[in-house]
Amino acid sequence: MPDRERHKEVWRVLGNPGVVLLDGEIAGVWRPRMAGKKRVDLTVTTFRQLTAADQARVEAEAGEVARARGVPAATTVFE
Repeated sequence: MPDRERHKEVWRVLGNPGVVLLDGEIAGVWRPRMAGKKRVDLTVTTFRQLTAADQARVEAEAGEVARARGVPAATTVFE
């Protein structure tokens, strides 16, 4: 994580978020929130502008997060 200002966002005292890794660089962080037993909502805070292709890659991974949490769906909100 070359940008020291971003260290606080990635490594928090409580509740570390997941990181968004794109092309070998940390491009942001994500936080999950369960929405009942049917969906996980991911809030993605980006450190740079993501292309439509990058956003599609993140959304595809959100589906894997849902599967890992045992729910059928995920939504993704980019900040």
